[in-house]
Amino acid sequence: MPRYTYKQKVNILRALTVLIMAEEEEIAERARNMKARKIWSRNWLKRRTEGSQYKNLVQELALEDENGYRNWMRLDRRQFHEVLELIRPTISRQDTNMRAAVSAEERLAITLRHLATGESQQSLSYQFRVSQPLISMIIPSVCTAIYEALQPDYMRVPTTQDEWRNVAAEFHRQWNYPNCLGACDGKRILVAKPANRRTLIIGGWWLASGITMKVMPWEMYMVKVEGPTQAAINVRDTFSEYFNNEGKVPWQEDMVYMH
Repeated sequence: MPRYTYKQKVNILRALTVLIMAEEEEIAERARNMKARKIWSRNWLKRRTEGSQYKNLVQELALEDENGYRNWMRLDRRQFHEVLELIRPTISRQDTNMRAAVSAEERLAITLRHLATGESQQSLSYQFRVSQPLISMIIPSVCTAIYEALQPDYMRVPTTQDEWRNVAAEFHRQWNYPNCLGACDGKRILVAKPANRRTLIIGGWWLASGITMKVMPWEMYMVKVEGPTQAAINVRDTFSEYFNNEGKVPWQEDMVYMH
């Protein structure tokens, strides 16, 4: 190995420093060029106001086919606008100089369509001409707004002793259960395994699952205990993938309960 003098070592260090700085500058320049070329909005997304399903198909259904509107939205026009007015202040966004904001009506329609059919965010993006990243933010925010608006009326929890005593009295009168405040039931829901999540062995199968627990008040009860077989549900879910425009419509649910 050659021996370098102190001056030679200093010159080598200076040369390496210059090379490193030049490389960093080149990397930064490439990053700036990539950022400049980045698409702000695709052209077909910009035509949302005249080309989305909400601006065309849904408006046609609202004017011409009431049953079709309800089947597509899962709410009739009156119900849709009642929910919309409850959550409009929460989900509305202001327009900017760059683009018009997605309206509250469109945000609610996107969320209802997703909840009713389970359609992917990518599919909804093409239907509504709204970017997939924005849809991923719209759905949770609208769901939260719906819950906060409707929970006080439909899922109100008693807050006073007299209200709790009234619940217990009604349980005793209706079901002959003294000192009962709610009927608790649970159900295991099998879901697709998320990435990097632990699974459980159930019946010899590796499955990801969740437990749903419900407490029912005295006036709400099950009129039908039996449910569809898992085989029927699997068939329904498999074929529903080929009917994205319709989703899991009521007749599919009726069919699985027959098997």
